[in-house]
Amino acid sequence: MTFARLQAALAARPPGPDPTARILPAHVPPGGFRAASVLVPLHEKGGQPHVLVTLRPATMRRHAGQISLPGGALDHGEESLQAALREAHEEVGLDRRQVTVLGRLSDVVVLTSPFRLTPWVGSVPYPSP
Repeated sequence: MTFARLQAALAARPPGPDPTARILPAHVPPGGFRAASVLVPLHEKGGQPHVLVTLRPATMRRHAGQISLPGGALDHGEESLQAALREAHEEVGLDRRQVTVLGRLSDVVVLTSPFRLTPWVGSVPYPSP
């Protein structure tokens, strides 16, 4: 199995709507939403697609004990995709050179953080060191 069909489908998608457009001004945090990115790492195992997720430690200040995707806030001047790849390397040791970027999903808003989150989909080898 390859992820070529998924890559083609992601490339054909029009950009999603602005996820902050439907949020009432009273619910927008001071300073707005902080930009963040995640990587949705897919791999094939036994002929089936799988998603690599992480379990956040119970000691984390935010989202403790939750299942998550590797990612986080953008550093100053950093592009969204670069942040997703950097964070995946920092969190799970994924070498960015082993990621085949398949495309981007629509931005979402995480009100509890508060982040405007850009998800990137990529295929990674399995097994991965």
